Amino acid sequence: MCKSASPLAAVFSTALVSVALAGCSGSNQVGDGDDYIAAITPNNCVLDAEIEFSEQNNIGENEQITNQTLFNEYKGLTLAYANAADEAVAALAAKSWPENIKNDVADAMADYTITGALARAGVISDGQNEDDGADWDTINGFKNFYLENSKAPDTRKIRAELGLPEVGGYDCEGVELTADLVTPSGTGDGASFESGQAGLTAIGALDEEQFFDDLINSKVTYEELSDEDWSKLIANVSLFSDQELALARELESKEWPAPVKSHILDYIAYLYVSSAFSRAQVLTDTVPGDRADFRELDSFSSEWVLKGQRVNFDAIRSGLGLEVQKFN
Repeated sequence: MCKSASPLAAVFSTALVSVALAGCSGSNQVGDGDDYIAAITPNNCVLDAEIEFSEQNNIGENEQITNQTLFNEYKGLTLAYANAADEAVAALAAKSWPENIKNDVADAMADYTITGALARAGVISDGQNEDDGADWDTINGFKNFYLENSKAPDTRKIRAELGLPEVGGYDCEGVELTADLVTPSGTGDGASFESGQAGLTAIGALDEEQFFDDLINSKVTYEELSDEDWSKLIANVSLFSDQELALARELESKEWPAPVKSHILDYIAYLYVSSAFSRAQVLTDTVPGDRADFRELDSFSSEWVLKGQRVNFDAIRSGLGLEVQKFN
């Protein structure tokens, strides 16, 4: 358990850690056991604090918190967990790792990326605590689906290679829990919403290239793509992920009218998770010619569209005085 920071001692910040996907292969400095422990410690510490807080307040898994004060405290911890997950990815990406665990570290980075985004999405989409907890249950239900069906990172293999014990080894003394909480500083309207959509549409226009059409129509598989086209695909995924993340932050920085607020929160949650899956796909594609991880995460991303947070774009557009149209 954390020794120096209670759950309520979280420091609120608006800075989201940004991981440069183009540099995800790390630096020339090879990471060691100390680097690994330093990277994962904040995440483990905030998870300890969250578990302790849940036990103290009888918060069950997937259970809606009806007390607003309790929910706000839990939200701060959950956002601190998401922020620590981002920081862990950035720290791991800043190093190169021994070849026999390189893919395993990439898997761990992808897992942090996705679970952190799902945690953030859960408390954002249910951020006003005004409904019956349906959003909360939906996102946590998908999180359980992902954890049950995904390939878990082989952290024991990583630790063995780095000369670490199978578990533990981290010290929470002096670790500061940082909640990435955004306070809206402006008012959102139809024009600002349309502007955000224009950015996504511009990125999506790249799909006109033939190899994207072939992929969409299942004429070729990821394995059949040439190295050149594969590089184009990775670049497109990275660009779209960056744009989705930027749009989520932009939408979150504004106060939205009551009729559309809950739907905008759903959209922000969706963008965080969608962006995370794309980032994870690129992070795990560390071996040329081995595209299995990319394909696996692509299938989970598709499941997120089917099982995850649904966004009522018609309600958003209507509430903002815009022409109702199907989102593309």
